[in-house]
Amino acid sequence: MSRAAGRYLGGLASALSMIAEIMVALMMLHIAFEVTMRYVFGISVPGTLTMVSKYYLPAVVFLPLALAERRGNHISVEVLTQLMPGWAQRALGIVAWLLSTVVFAVLAYQTLLDALKKTRIGSFELDSGIQFDTWPSYYLLPIGFGAITLVLIYKLLATALREPDTFTVDDAQMQSIRVTPPTHVRGTGE
Repeated sequence: MSRAAGRYLGGLASALSMIAEIMVALMMLHIAFEVTMRYVFGISVPGTLTMVSKYYLPAVVFLPLALAERRGNHISVEVLTQLMPGWAQRALGIVAWLLSTVVFAVLAYQTLLDALKKTRIGSFELDSGIQFDTWPSYYLLPIGFGAITLVLIYKLLATALREPDTFTVDDAQMQSIRVTPPTHVRGTGE
């Protein structure tokens, strides 16, 4: 494992999140334009619902998954785990990363198969008699799921190899902070 790999994955997670941020802005502008056109001029803009539901929302939801994992911002409930000894908490965290990696890898694979199928059949939607190709939007899911899978694999490998955590700290802090792998200490209750 290297710092370069961590930086690459960090950059990938940030880039995907930035694309999602741009999609939020575009969605706001698109919807504002639709509302203005409808209520001021009585004209509906074709494709608004298709663009929002097939492009903007999937990008906003799935592309930032890797960044949320990088920052540790996913929802976690620690009612019982906070009562456990430190080694048990760390072990449970690693098990959660392993299960998450498997689930997100399966989701990435299956959604990629779905995207390839939609590409092959040329999936589209009609709105006001205009054809809007929707097959490209199906690739947003495997990209998001694939990115979070890579981040989880990196975290697991960094933990197993006792490498520095290059995701949650900056370069200045990396000198003193390291990923804490589970340790089994006998007889201390921890």
